[in-house]
Formats: sequence, structure tokens, C-alpha cells
Amino acid sequence: MNLRINSDIGSMFTLGNMRQTQQNLTASLAKLSSGKRINQAADDAAGMQIANLLESQARGAGQAIRNTTEAIAVAQTADQALQQGGEILMAIREKVIQAGGAGQSMESRRAIQTEINQLVEVYNRIADTTTFNGQRVLPESVNIVVASGEEGDEVAPAGLLPGGIDVTGQEGVEAALGAIDAASGRLNTMRGEFGARQNQLVSELAGLSTTAINTWAAQSQVADVDLAEEAMIFSQLKILRQTQMFALAQGMNLNKASALDLLQGGR
Repeated sequence: MNLRINSDIGSMFTLGNMRQTQQNLTASLAKLSSGKRINQAADDAAGMQIANLLESQARGAGQAIRNTTEAIAVAQTADQALQQGGEILMAIREKVIQAGGAGQSMESRRAIQTEINQLVEVYNRIADTTTFNGQRVLPESVNIVVASGEEGDEVAPAGLLPGGIDVTGQEGVEAALGAIDAASGRLNTMRGEFGARQNQLVSELAGLSTTAINTWAAQSQVADVDLAEEAMIFSQLKILRQTQMFALAQGMNLNKASALDLLQGGR
């Protein structure tokens, strides 16, 4: 029988196994507490690289989703503004028809012109102040330039109604009706374009959402821990450590008892 006092080889092996078990326990506890299978590169170097790449792609898809959502909001804002503008144009058209009535005098036409100017002012205010994140949504081409009807005024052809609206004369009434109808048509065309763009963005959003979900799912498969499995491993390691501690104590006691028996027998 080999009996050594200075070197208890059996206890050393047991102690080495205990150290390894303790390291495994610490790693298992870190996984349970973080919910991650990979908490450091040593856990799975290749898996960490794959998980980080997938996370980067998933976050990029998430930002693209937010960008697309904002673009949809811009299109909706523009469409609502154009809808309001179209309603104002219809109200202006009614005033123009009223001004064209045979019973209207110059004074009444000027009064109607003032009402039209007020409506146009509201229309232009909507076009100018419809913004998203501080940026104008509608192009300046939707604005209306209106003639005041006073002598000496010059009306520069610009905006949605080139030449503006002047109902103080019969010729101006007839020209305004045609211009308003054409302007309404252009507004409807713009609304159609914004609507088509919005539908396109909604389709893109659905595709981006699917991509983001699938990418996060793949990243989770690589990086996240199976809590049920890891809890079982943690319990096994705890039992193993207790067994090793018991074995270490018994080995030390056995070595001590053998040494004492040998010494007592020598007397």
C-alpha cells in the first residue's frame, strides 16, 4: 500500500475536479442570470461572431422599419393636407361661380374677391405649415398666387394657379373656373401619387418586419440559453460539487486514519 504524508494524490485529484466543477457552476449561473448562452468569447467564439452579425442585421432591419414608418406618416400627412386643400378649392370655385352671376355688381364682386383671397390665404397657410420633423411636406408648386383686382397690380404666373384668381371681371371668372378645375385635377393626381407611395411603403414595411423577426429568431437560437436545460445542468453541478466535497473530506480522513494506524502498529 502506498501511503504518503506530504502528497495526498487522491485529494489533489478531487480538489482539481472541484475547481473545474466550480468554474462550470459559475458559467452556468451566469447563463441563467443573463439568459444568454454566450456571455463571453470563451463560451463559444464562433457562435459569438455569428450572433453578433445576426444582431447587427436585426437592428439594421429595425431601424429600416422605423424609417419606413416615418415615411408612411409623411405620405399620410401630405395626403390629408391635399385633401383639405381640395376642399378649399371647391369652396373657391363656388365663390367664383357666384361672382359670375349676372346680378353681381362691381362692389359685390370685389367683396367676393376678398372672400376668395381669404380662402386662398388659408389654403396657402396649410401648404406652408404642413411639415414633418420641421421639414415642409408639400412642394411650393401647390401654393396659389392671387391677383388683388386693383389697378397697377402685377400677377406673376406661379404656383398651382398660374396668373392667380381675379373675379372682378367676367373674363377673370371664366379663366378662374378653368384654372381651378385644372388645379383640382393636379391635386388629385398628387394625392394618387402619395397614396401609391404609401401602399408601396406598407408592403416594404411588411417585408422588413418579417426579416427582422426571422433574424432575431436566428440570433436567439445561437445566443440565448435554454433555461430548462441549463437549470438541469446547474442542479447536476451542485450535486456533483457536494459529492466532491464529501469525497475530499473522506479522502483526507482516510489518509489520516491510515497514517495513524501505521504509527500505532509500529509501537
